[in-house]
Amino acid sequence: MKKNLHHPAESSDEISVSESLAWAKKFQFGDANLWSLEIELLLGEVIGVSRESLYAWPNRVVKSEQWALFADCVKRLNAGEPLEYVIGFCEFWSLKFKVNSSVLIPRPDTELLVGAALALPVPTHELIEVLDLGTGSGVVGLSLAYEKPSWQISAVDNSPAALEVAADNAGALGLNNVRLLEGDWYKNLPLPIESNDGYRIILANPPYLTKEDAHLSGSSLSWEPIRALVSENNGFADLYRIIRIAKKLLNLEGWLLLEHGYNQRVGVENFLLDSGFVDVKCLRDVAGNARVSVARHTKFI
Repeated sequence: MKKNLHHPAESSDEISVSESLAWAKKFQFGDANLWSLEIELLLGEVIGVSRESLYAWPNRVVKSEQWALFADCVKRLNAGEPLEYVIGFCEFWSLKFKVNSSVLIPRPDTELLVGAALALPVPTHELIEVLDLGTGSGVVGLSLAYEKPSWQISAVDNSPAALEVAADNAGALGLNNVRLLEGDWYKNLPLPIESNDGYRIILANPPYLTKEDAHLSGSSLSWEPIRALVSENNGFADLYRIIRIAKKLLNLEGWLLLEHGYNQRVGVENFLLDSGFVDVKCLRDVAGNARVSVARHTKFI
């Protein structure tokens, strides 16, 4: 239950770390353990120390301006806003990425998409051009660009606001092998920069939820951009469209990687096979759910 928040010792200019945490814990929203973790991470971010340091120096004074920021952020958490939006960043692939309400909050499961791309049997001595569809904050494409400086990443999104976030992240990571472009899988898709016969890898984490999905209410998803979550045709519309367009943009022996819902494996696999893809396999996330499908393009089918 959300509560009205009042500052402790409102007339005081000094409040300690331990007092700040004790105050914030009174306004728990949701799971108690998760709330404690989030306010500790939040306070550490506000005063510029690690979570561990909060307990090593519990009497450290929180400055008045830091306290004001912390209190405001606790109010946002108490209203149900996700921690990642409140602090403005998240970690993905051991990298720090800016996020805001223009983009989805990256999930650990999506790291499977990055790992699968890095594990593909592609030549090490050739230019590898990669198309990242629906890049959002850029976590997938930029993680690949960071790991593979010799790869050329084209990251596409239909949201100018999302592309601004991705551009900030590319700049923060110092990447020069990424181009960010406005478009989607229905129009304005870019051709490779140097390759004349198509991309070596196309990957996407498209919308794949249905409008009726229970996860869309009462969770952090209710704060996230609905356009990046929901798809028509029982969640398959965007997945199927990407498979169709990938046939035109992949080179011979190129690879397509798609994140999808745990219950969409069969539908995605069948559509890939019907579309002429081969070597189709599905990778499972840490919970054992079908999460990423990988398939190889061939023009001989």
